[in-house]
Amino acid sequence: AGVDFGIANPSAIVVDGIDGEGRRYILDEFYQAGCSEERLCQEAARLTWQYWIQYFFCDTADPRWIRALRTAGLPALRANKRVGSPTDISSGIGLCTRALTRKIGKKEEQGFFVNPGCRNFIREIENYIREGPKDGKNLLEQPRKYGDHALDALVAKLVGAALESDDK
Repeated sequence: AGVDFGIANPSAIVVDGIDGEGRRYILDEFYQAGCSEERLCQEAARLTWQYWIQYFFCDTADPRWIRALRTAGLPALRANKRVGSPTDISSGIGLCTRALTRKIGKKEEQGFFVNPGCRNFIREIENYIREGPKDGKNLLEQPRKYGDHALDALVAKLVGAALESDDK
């Protein structure tokens, strides 16, 4: 699972899985503004038991939250999101873009699915847009940084899992 922490902004946990063919599924989400560490840990524990989560890959913006998960006995790891171009597959946004647009097999079938109950994740994907031009400057190559907490949780998961596999 991936985790993005927030206080005024929502905290988000996104649980994903991959089948034997390499298709990625967003299975479940937790999404709440004003979430306490205790509440986040309770939800992480519930999701761990429900989905047998091996690791929570966490945004590193506030290490206090990672410590809270670890203190609660949950396997929380830091996901150091790299900054880069969306075409750089090692960047967080590059990994997210690759996951969202993945095609499977010779027929190029869809390789990314979202549980319809993950309403916040779906809303964020639908609103994942680039900033418009400002003052005659070139468009930014990255999406607008607004309302992307569930997607940030997915990025933390993707980056953390990529770094984990690089270490093996």
